[in-house]
Amino acid sequence: MHLNTLFGTCGIILSAITTCAKKQLDLLQPAPQSELTGVSLNEEERGFVQKANTFALNCSRALFANNGGESMFFSPLSLQYALGMVLNGASGDTAVEIAEALGYGSDINELNTFLSDLMVQLPAVDTTVDFRIANAMLVNKAYKVKHSFSDVLNNLYYAPVEYTGINDISKVVEMINEWSYRNTNGFINPLVDLGDLSGGFVSVLLNALYFKAKWAEEGGTPLFRSEATSHSQPFYADGGKVFQVDYLRASHYLPFARTEGYRALELPYANRRFAMYVLLPENRDQSSVPKMLASLTEKEWSNLMQSLKVGPEVHISIPKFETEKKYKLADVLQVLGIKKAFMPGQAEFDRLFDSSNQKYCIDEIIQKSRIKVAEWGTEAASVTAEVLIGAYIPENYVEEYFVADHPFVYLIAEKSSGIILFSGVFDGK
Repeated sequence: MHLNTLFGTCGIILSAITTCAKKQLDLLQPAPQSELTGVSLNEEERGFVQKANTFALNCSRALFANNGGESMFFSPLSLQYALGMVLNGASGDTAVEIAEALGYGSDINELNTFLSDLMVQLPAVDTTVDFRIANAMLVNKAYKVKHSFSDVLNNLYYAPVEYTGINDISKVVEMINEWSYRNTNGFINPLVDLGDLSGGFVSVLLNALYFKAKWAEEGGTPLFRSEATSHSQPFYADGGKVFQVDYLRASHYLPFARTEGYRALELPYANRRFAMYVLLPENRDQSSVPKMLASLTEKEWSNLMQSLKVGPEVHISIPKFETEKKYKLADVLQVLGIKKAFMPGQAEFDRLFDSSNQKYCIDEIIQKSRIKVAEWGTEAASVTAEVLIGAYIPENYVEEYFVADHPFVYLIAEKSSGIILFSGVFDGK
């Protein structure tokens, strides 16, 4: 499949549609005016967080299975922004399938408002954390975007809609990759290559999500210190494989929980508004991670967040690692029920472009994600590309040891809302 429309993760706003022959897309992100104590949501929006996390965990299971149980890393929130935007251009069964997979129901306006609120509030929860969400749309000038669609992108997704007269696809690729580079602080580069776009370029919808944070301090000292790092120690992967990895080591009183089949540890960032959650199976056998993912429903995640308590001193050993993944997600989303959107001649995206003699479908959805976990903290980013083509057709003190020397699940979330930003599995490579 070829990418003709792309969605990624970053924040942008433009009040007008522009025609361009330039090599750089405009940027204008909503910037935090002052730090918030937490994400402020009404009762309905709190329900949306539950639905967003259900979608995140469903995607995690499907993606892990689809990739043969190997290490994975992606952003379910980035994918939700991509699907949320394109939902505004869909109708009929196509819109129903996307809405049902996301779990938000049929009111697109409420979904748009929720995602818009997150764009404004999440970066303001902790201004010592570099957190960005951005959107944009690049369109072949031969196609005209409906005003109703561009208005939603401009006003709620902070996304400029720009037209290009560039006929050289390689130049379009350069524009997309330059935008990805700027909106992820150079962390995702490149996003696409020439083979990802066909000659019949229609449009590119970009969404980028970037996160960079230092670990929180414990007792005035960093959570992890480089001198405590243990080098070239064994990590026991599935199938009896053993890898040599470096481990971040520390002993702290941190939120911890023990549940059936696994233990969970919260590793806080900066001012403790964001955190990484490491879910470590009790057993090293090959079925442990799949079993844990199967049991990790939104209700289980919510209960886990409530059960994490500071109690015993935890002696921590977690790998220092860097992972980069690029996925084609069409197959995964079809498993989750989004099918018609990928069918040429049957997909209903009649609310997207003015042209009435042509039909459009999603050719492929690509997401590229990268994470780096080190002594200083974590840097992570995802850019999602959604491609449209045109077709005529414990209470007492005890010590705990948390030695993550075998495959485990990890998630990064904002604590006041509980929304999952990133999800991954580490298997030693």
